[in-house]
Amino acid sequence: MSQQLALIELIVDSIKGSPRSWSEVDLIVRRQIEDLKSVLAAPPAWGKQADNKQYGDEIGKLVRTILKKLDGMPEGSLRALSAFSAYARETMPRAENLDLDRIELYERVLRSALEDLALGANAVKQYKIGDYHTLDRTKHFCAATAYEILIGLEAEEPTSGDPFRFIANSLFQIVAPDEVRAWRRAHKEDPDLRSQCEKVLSNWRSQPDLDRQHRAFLSNAFAGMIAQKTASSM
Repeated sequence: MSQQLALIELIVDSIKGSPRSWSEVDLIVRRQIEDLKSVLAAPPAWGKQADNKQYGDEIGKLVRTILKKLDGMPEGSLRALSAFSAYARETMPRAENLDLDRIELYERVLRSALEDLALGANAVKQYKIGDYHTLDRTKHFCAATAYEILIGLEAEEPTSGDPFRFIANSLFQIVAPDEVRAWRRAHKEDPDLRSQCEKVLSNWRSQPDLDRQHRAFLSNAFAGMIAQKTASSM
């Protein structure tokens, strides 16, 4: 038996208190591992916080410069620029046939979009929506997946100890074997995702309403996976 299959069985055996059968728990664990691998193979959905801050700052400065230039342009030059921009994707009509309302609308929409972009650039620097540069993304997602497995299967309540940490550590060994080997060589021990598990717990406990919704969603989603598997095997 491969190490990965052995770890999967150990994960399933560690989950206690779930109303699901062993085979159903096994199915969910395997599905969650495949989903975890897919998530980790993709780039961060919201970027990295360090990049967000850098580019937000640069874009904010550029937008403010553009707005300042627009404010300082002679009225005729601004109207000419807006006219050519408003008709950029089609043949420009003669001056007497220009739609002035269309040109004025373009100016307003452009200015509004630039002002919104400046606000967004400032916000993306302040609000930590992206992955932190100090965040070990793989470990974080392993801990989050371990939490979702436990609450979605309605097993025992996750704590910072086992089985939560055992599942998170095992998932990390499954999806990041190279990182695990490197860690073992450097530290002479297996990696422990204790801090990531604690952060995941702290995050959900600080949002009780969202946590309840998340639990209900996962429970229904897992039930659907099990029902689908049962129907396909009949």
